[in-house]
Amino acid sequence: MRINGPAFARSREELLLGLAELANKADVTYKTLVRVERGQSVKVISLRKIIRALGMTIQEAIAKKLIEFDEEEEPMTH
Repeated sequence: MRINGPAFARSREELLLGLAELANKADVTYKTLVRVERGQSVKVISLRKIIRALGMTIQEAIAKKLIEFDEEEEPMTH
């Protein structure tokens, strides 16, 4: 799984949310959110929380290319 950090940052900015504000809303640490926006790996549960806090489903995040999977990988479905 690859995280598209710039796409996460754009999605957050479109909602006019600051980093700390989204981290609080998603119930993740500021550091975790910074890692996501840099495209670095984080725990799947944290990624799910951030996606939900952005008002998206996992499927919408995949469709918007926030996260991408290699052909042999199974996408997150919950």
